[in-house]
Amino acid sequence: ALERAVILCPSDYLTECDFPEQQQTALHPDALFQPRPLQNATVDFKKLFIEAVLQQTGGSQIKAAKILQIQRTYLNRLIKELNIR
Repeated sequence: ALERAVILCPSDYLTECDFPEQQQTALHPDALFQPRPLQNATVDFKKLFIEAVLQQTGGSQIKAAKILQIQRTYLNRLIKELNIR
């Protein structure tokens, strides 16, 4: 649901309106944020976010790197480190 909202959202910020009604109950903070180390949560977010941007660009790493404002080589390294396919 989060990945879909990131891709389809017309603005830079997600709001409750960006999620279908049937999925809003699953977005309770207790369901989204399980207690865990910040580093693990950061890695999970990076992976999800990069996957969403790559999907939005049709898999183009060059376009994704521009959107993310990072070097393509760094994006490629992140893709390998995060096991993104």
